Amino acid sequence: CIEGHEKFPYKLAEAIERDHDARKKLLAARAKYVDHFRSKGRCFLQCPHCLSGGIEIDLFMMFLVHGAMPHPVANPDQSPTDPFMAYLGFELDFWPLLRTHLFTKKAVAHTLVKTMEKVRDTLEILGANTPPTRDYRIPPAKSAQVSLPSRTADVFEERQVHLLLRGPVLPTHDLNAVLRWGDYSLGPTNENAFWNYTNPGFRTLLRLAMITSHPDGKTEFGPEILETWPVSDILFLDTLYAYLHSMSTTNPERGAVRCMGCGKEFLAAL
Repeated sequence: CIEGHEKFPYKLAEAIERDHDARKKLLAARAKYVDHFRSKGRCFLQCPHCLSGGIEIDLFMMFLVHGAMPHPVANPDQSPTDPFMAYLGFELDFWPLLRTHLFTKKAVAHTLVKTMEKVRDTLEILGANTPPTRDYRIPPAKSAQVSLPSRTADVFEERQVHLLLRGPVLPTHDLNAVLRWGDYSLGPTNENAFWNYTNPGFRTLLRLAMITSHPDGKTEFGPEILETWPVSDILFLDTLYAYLHSMSTTNPERGAVRCMGCGKEFLAAL
């Protein structure tokens, strides 16, 4: 809310866009704000040994365990970065198909399902989405239950949400997500006009929708729900995914945590 307006005034936005110094300061403040609240998220990793214990970690602990910085929220010019999950190595194979056909569920079903095996074979040849190298003498966590930043920071009391984060995202996840939520027949003036697979943000929402659920295992979070969440929540899930699914852990001194129940070690990974 600025100057009593519920929505950001367009004239003010246009003035900031023309003033490069003001724009840079605003973007820098945004990046600092988003990064601060992203760090408030927590994740409980279930122990694969005793199943009754585990350990709660945050992004700072992930940094210490894996020795890698979190995915940045801003580019050097302070503009927002694309989410990590937007580029997993196989989306380029789908873009030509999606760009050359009418974006409707019927057309997507006819086009993509028919070519699924061909695309899958191509991805295997390219080595897309190659799993990280791991020392499986130390098992990965059994599951990951997430407490979102907005819950932990008590920002949105009406959204006291816990969820399970699974994965990894596979090409079949993208295909199923597009078939389920990719109704691209919407006109350009529709409020969901950005619901396009080629949009990095929406592609991330699609992928998160396929690998997240309520702990009851029944309640799902579709893109229509995820898009209403604070950006810090989405970026926390995105960063957590990067740590849990993309980090190589061949060094026994890296990547392992200890269960607070049985005391045995397991990987901070899925």
